[in-house]
Amino acid sequence: MSIREKLFEFLFNIFIRNFPEKHTKCLDVWCGKWLFLEKLFKYWYTNVEWLDWFYAPENKEILFTKNDFSQKIEKQNEQYECVFLLDVIEHVQNQYILLDEIHRILKKDGVLFLTTPNIYSFPWKLYFLFRDRLWGFNEAQVSNKPRLSPGHINPFILNIFLEFYSDKFELIEKYHYGFIIPIIHKFIWIDSKFLSGNLILILRKK
Repeated sequence: MSIREKLFEFLFNIFIRNFPEKHTKCLDVWCGKWLFLEKLFKYWYTNVEWLDWFYAPENKEILFTKNDFSQKIEKQNEQYECVFLLDVIEHVQNQYILLDEIHRILKKDGVLFLTTPNIYSFPWKLYFLFRDRLWGFNEAQVSNKPRLSPGHINPFILNIFLEFYSDKFELIEKYHYGFIIPIIHKFIWIDSKFLSGNLILILRKK
C-alpha cells in the first residue's frame, strides 16, 4: 500500500468515526488528482461534491463545480458538514481568504480536514539550517494566477492560525505522517512530531 493509499485509509477511518451517517454533505476543495471523494462515494457516501479549478472527477455522479482560486467559493453559507483541504493550503498565496470562505460554507460544528507539510519537524529545520530555505518551497514556482500556485509557496503556520482563528475553529485532532529515509529516499508512514514531514489537522467550526 502506497503512502497516499495509507493516508486515504487513515482519513477515511477518522471520517466515518465522526460522520457515521451516509447522507453527510461533504466538499473537497481543489482536490486535483487526489480522488479522495471517489473513495467516499464507493462506500455509499453519495452526498459529496468536488470543487476544482481544472480537474474534474472521473465519476460523473459526483457533483463538480469549477472554481478559480481568484474567486470566492460559489457555495451558500453553512451548507456542508465536512470540507476536505488536502495538500492545498501551502499552494495558496492568501490562506486566510480561503480559510474564511471554508468557515463560511461549513455548518456550525462542521469539520475541516486539512493536510499540509509539517515545517516543525526536525528534517525540515535541518534542511533550512543548511540550505536557508524550506524544503519543497520555491518562490520561482509562483504562477500568474492570483491565488494559485503549482508549487509550495506559503507554509502553513499552525500556532498563528490557532491564535487568529481561536473564535472560529477548534483543533480537535492532530496527527503526523511520512518520513523520507536518507540515502535510499524511501518514504515510510510514521506518526512523529519531530520526524514526520506532513500534518493532519481535524478542525471543528465553532
